[in-house]
Amino acid sequence: MLDAEGVGSSVRTPAVHGELLSLDDDPEATQLLAELTADLSAVHREPEVRSPLALELPALNTATPVLQPWPTPASLLQPTSVFPVASQKMVKKQRNYNPNKARDERKLELAYLREERKDLELKLQQLQTAKESRATTSNDGGALVSAEARRDQLVLGKRTEGREPFVWEQTCARQLERRLRAERENIRLKMVLESQIQIAKSMERLLNKRTTLRAMESSGSSKRTTRVHVSREGNAAADAAVFEELVAGVEASYRDVDAVFEANGLVRSQVPTRDAQMRDGVNGMFMEIFDNKIMPFDMHATGEAWWRRWNHFNPNRGGTRLESTDDSIVEHFGMEMSDAKTKTTAKFHVQQILRRYVEENRIVVVWQSHIEPQEFSNKRFAGIHFREKGYVVIKPRDIGATVGDDGAYTLVQTCYLITPDLSDQRLNDDAKTGALTEFVLSATVANISASNEMIEN
Repeated sequence: MLDAEGVGSSVRTPAVHGELLSLDDDPEATQLLAELTADLSAVHREPEVRSPLALELPALNTATPVLQPWPTPASLLQPTSVFPVASQKMVKKQRNYNPNKARDERKLELAYLREERKDLELKLQQLQTAKESRATTSNDGGALVSAEARRDQLVLGKRTEGREPFVWEQTCARQLERRLRAERENIRLKMVLESQIQIAKSMERLLNKRTTLRAMESSGSSKRTTRVHVSREGNAAADAAVFEELVAGVEASYRDVDAVFEANGLVRSQVPTRDAQMRDGVNGMFMEIFDNKIMPFDMHATGEAWWRRWNHFNPNRGGTRLESTDDSIVEHFGMEMSDAKTKTTAKFHVQQILRRYVEENRIVVVWQSHIEPQEFSNKRFAGIHFREKGYVVIKPRDIGATVGDDGAYTLVQTCYLITPDLSDQRLNDDAKTGALTEFVLSATVANISASNEMIEN
């Protein structure tokens, strides 16, 4: 227990107008507190009445208005110290779950959907912008500017809907438009480039071939064509089938002679000329050689000399003539082409049919040949053959273009069409195939020159 003096000396009164008052300044209050302390001590010594007084004590402390502003003695704190513990026990236990979980989840879902709506609006705007850019690609620069202005208006219009657009939205839209435009331009340029590459390759191939052909013409004097005996394992049925094709081909060549000469320009040519070209046909590449020669003889004499040159036959040279009339020749023979400069030789087996048609104003000779290589550069060669179509038109030179007083001049117009036929397509990329084709072409050019010289002699 604390005495009255201890209580009085240690307890301060509440602040009055911001100052603390001591109990020593109020003797009457000090006496009242001393009496109250004595009564409480007496009650404490009586166990049987402790509980009622203890129960009435908080009511006294809370209900007595006179004592409330004054400090409570230290002895009063002991019995009342039990009550904070009781109050702590009466505190509501904290929950370990969120009673508003469903509402919070709905709020989160609503916020997510709002953000998703913003993203979808942005994507929609970008797609609309791309669509407008595709529609204005074919227009000029002013149309593109107007498209950009409309896109900017769409972006600015979204501000009036209650949301400030992100800073990068307009930039992304423009970048997307530029990317789509660049991709379309790249595709177009790629197609143009491929087309230009194909044209360049074709021109390069044509120039190379024309250069080769010019070289062949200049070196024609070194080439020679003769008939020789060649060993060949023939097939009678296959040879008969080839001759049937040649007969039909000769008849077709006679019908097409005017169209062929119209196509290469010889039908209008009245001056000496010669050319050799590689052309693209329906069935692939073929060689075209044409020559226009002026002879100082009349038409019939020139025609007879030309036919005798072809009709000359020597059985000792390994050939076989199956038919020979005044206007038709059917034969097969061995042929050797040689080049003295390159020391290159090639041997062939030839099946051939010639026909002569004497008309009122011209003489037409046509032939078709099946040429099968046997050797090239002293090596066996197989898998390829050549189909040769020949046209010769002998006619008087135009009266208005005569070069002499008598006008007895004749045009000898010759055209060769030689088509390689590969039974094995793998040979198409073989270097030997190209070399053999060029060799046959140059030898044919040389053969034309030799024929013209023989007619003149």
